[in-house]
Amino acid sequence: MGGAVASEHDACALVSVARKDARPTREVLDLVLYGMACLAHRSGAVDGEGDGAGVLTDIPRALWADLLARAGEDAAAVHGGRFAVGHIFLGQGELAELRPILAAHGIRVLLARTETTDEAALGPRGRVEAPRFVQLALELARGGRPGSRALYEAAVEIERATDATVVSLSRHTVVYKLRGVGSQLPAYFADLADHRFATSVAFGHNRYATNTSTSFTRVQPFAVFAHNGEINTISRLREEARALGLPLSRDGSDSQDVDAVIRGLVIRHRLTPIEAIELLFPPIVNEMKRMSPELQDAYVQARAAFGPLAQGPAAILARVGDTCVFGVDALGLRPLWHVETDEEHVFASERGFVPLERYVTDPVPLGPGERVALRRDEGGWRFLDQSQVRQRFVGARAAHGVPTAGLRERLSCGGPAEAIAAVRRWEVGVPPDEVEDVSVRRERQFAALGFEPDDLKQAASMAETGNEPIGSLGYDGPLAALAPRANLADHLHETVAVVTNPAIDREREIEHFSTRVLLGSRPLPRGRARRSWLE
Repeated sequence: MGGAVASEHDACALVSVARKDARPTREVLDLVLYGMACLAHRSGAVDGEGDGAGVLTDIPRALWADLLARAGEDAAAVHGGRFAVGHIFLGQGELAELRPILAAHGIRVLLARTETTDEAALGPRGRVEAPRFVQLALELARGGRPGSRALYEAAVEIERATDATVVSLSRHTVVYKLRGVGSQLPAYFADLADHRFATSVAFGHNRYATNTSTSFTRVQPFAVFAHNGEINTISRLREEARALGLPLSRDGSDSQDVDAVIRGLVIRHRLTPIEAIELLFPPIVNEMKRMSPELQDAYVQARAAFGPLAQGPAAILARVGDTCVFGVDALGLRPLWHVETDEEHVFASERGFVPLERYVTDPVPLGPGERVALRRDEGGWRFLDQSQVRQRFVGARAAHGVPTAGLRERLSCGGPAEAIAAVRRWEVGVPPDEVEDVSVRRERQFAALGFEPDDLKQAASMAETGNEPIGSLGYDGPLAALAPRANLADHLHETVAVVTNPAIDREREIEHFSTRVLLGSRPLPRGRARRSWLE
């Protein structure tokens, strides 16, 4: 068991706790903070100062009701559908810059709170960088835009027109985050130490910064999303997002942009949360081949509509409104456990912080590519397994009129290539005064094409054994600029975010990686095909 635990000490930490009855309690937040403390080894630190920690919770309505009452506002407003809370990191600008933007979107400020943090709780780097934190109690106008759309567009405009960062702006959730460790959260944010703070579900995240610098704005969770890995296809994801008119974060990290895409798909393209997540993280082709015909049709269309553009080793947590989604990357490189107690559903990178006596069933790790969900209804937070998540995805696509019938035929494409007989032998010329030794002549020709002696030995070995070579991650040759002889191809190397991923064996590569190419114009996220497309 010790070896199993030791093997999981990498990447960021994820913790999520949800009460089955959806009753807000202080204990939910306390358990998440305790879990983050137990998983502190999954966070980065420099001189004892953490890379970042944060929590995403329900709006603490009892706390806000008291605050509004003291300010002379109607405390009952917190329980209405038009109430929202905004958390903002101000830059060099002032709060006054935000009010006209909010007003233009039909949003009235009921109460603004400042001075609710204690910089003494931060480390030296955190104190230097600490932004001004502002909390806004908001009321949406009657008869205006739907609440979520108004808040979304206001957040987009705030970040476009000012240097402020919108941490969260929602009718359902709030986010608290800092540069530091989880234990500093209740010391820094007064709300999180308040006995009136209650939530039915909470996400927690410890950050281990790898390929981006640490800052308050890049700490997770973001408005709806958190993960414990990296998205390796982020450049292509950003291109597709811009093509769809989805605004991205200012100088955002990979996870910030995934968060922005999820919100944009849900708000601007009117997808359900499950629909948006499944479009972003579609199953691999070989898994689709084992699905029912109905699922095959839906997921073939999904891969065409957006494509596998959010790929990388990462377990994910996402919450949009009354839906939470949990998942693991297609290769299962980042762990996420599901622990069930009498009162809660717990999802976490490691399960040991939940006492054994509280388990009502054996903890289960989510499998590669698996996604499950929690959906809040009148009975509480209801668990949806992978099959139910996929059925909801199919139902949402059908409800939107997405044409999927018969698309499963595209799972079989191409075929064996026809052999083409060589009509002539191409050779690279050598100087006429070269010796006539055939082996030397051949060696010179290969050298002109960029082959080294080791390359020839490797090719000969492959021809003899029929196996591809297995090598280590990374490039161990000299830098092209310093090499005694540099070929053009030497300058073309893969850029990877981190090197903490386990080695990938040939069998998993064959099953998970695909060279399929989509030709033509992608159908839109809601399924309207602009033109025909081929795979």
